[in-house]
Amino acid sequence: MSLAEIADVRLEGGGVMFQYLLLQLEWEAEKRTIVRGLNYQPYAGKIEEQIVKSAREELGENGFFEKGGDLQIGGGGSVAFNLYYENITLFGSNPTYGMEEDREAVAKMIENAYPEHEVSWYGPEPPDSSPEPPDSNSKE
Repeated sequence: MSLAEIADVRLEGGGVMFQYLLLQLEWEAEKRTIVRGLNYQPYAGKIEEQIVKSAREELGENGFFEKGGDLQIGGGGSVAFNLYYENITLFGSNPTYGMEEDREAVAKMIENAYPEHEVSWYGPEPPDSSPEPPDSNSKE
C-alpha cells in the first residue's frame, strides 16, 4: 500500500452542508494530507468523532494502522456544497480542532476533486463587505 492510493478528498454523498477535517497521514517516510467530510444532518453533536471514525475505518481496510501508519487532525471547517449551481464554499472553523493552517490549499484539493464546481472559501469570520471608512487625512 502507498499513501498515493488514498483519495485526497472524500465528502459523504447526499446533503449540502458538511463538516470537514483535514487529516495528516504519515506512513514510513511518506506524508500526505487528505480531507474527509460528513453531512451535518445525521450526526448532530459528535460529527468530528464520526469523521475520524469513518477515516480510520477507510484507512484500516488498507492495513494502514497495522503497518505503523499515523493519523493527526489538522483542523477543519464547514462546506456548503450546492449541486444545482455547481459551487462549493469552505467557511468557518471546526469547534473542536480549529481552522486548518492553509484553507486555500484545502480549497485547491476540493477543486481538483470536483473540477466541474466553482470553489470559494473564507476564514472563520465572514468576509467584511462594509466599505472602508474614509481616511481622516484625506481632503475629500
